Amino acid sequence: DKRIGIINVGLGGNSISRWTKFDDNHPHYKNSQILANESWNGTPGDLYDIHTSDINMALSLTTKKYLDVLLWHQGENDGWSRNDMDLQDFYRHALIQVIKQYRSESFGNIQMPFIVGDRSGGYAGYNLGWEARNSELNDLNIDADPYTKCVYLSDLECNTDNVHFTSESQRIMGVRYFQKFRSMYSKSY
Repeated sequence: DKRIGIINVGLGGNSISRWTKFDDNHPHYKNSQILANESWNGTPGDLYDIHTSDINMALSLTTKKYLDVLLWHQGENDGWSRNDMDLQDFYRHALIQVIKQYRSESFGNIQMPFIVGDRSGGYAGYNLGWEARNSELNDLNIDADPYTKCVYLSDLECNTDNVHFTSESQRIMGVRYFQKFRSMYSKSY
């Protein structure tokens, strides 16, 4: 009895900074400016603004006023090492900020599930940097928030570029995302 709607914002090669809106007094504000500019001359939060606008527009066409779950699949572009900033610390703070932003929107709430998928790279046996943010993503499985989770995906087969998943892998991803979502609501007695 559920009607499924998917609103996809897929724009490769971008830093999480394009979804993050730090206050100008936040310690990572300047890093966010730098990384967003390096990602196709973007600005901090510009892709977030596009996505939330799309969500609000889609919801305006229905009687539904909130999202049941938000899936996040991003991080390859933030996997590179840099001498001028600690990307691991930046990504951790940015991910937490992004979750807070979505949950504070009119379509969200503090218990809106935010489910991420870890990055590819493990299947091919190479460390290409794509999977460097997996530690921050997987930390969502052990944090105090029962409505954030990470789905294990790095065992799935990639295309020849070793970053994008094959069609079969994407179908498996969908099943795993759904299973993680369902597990948030199953009760153990």
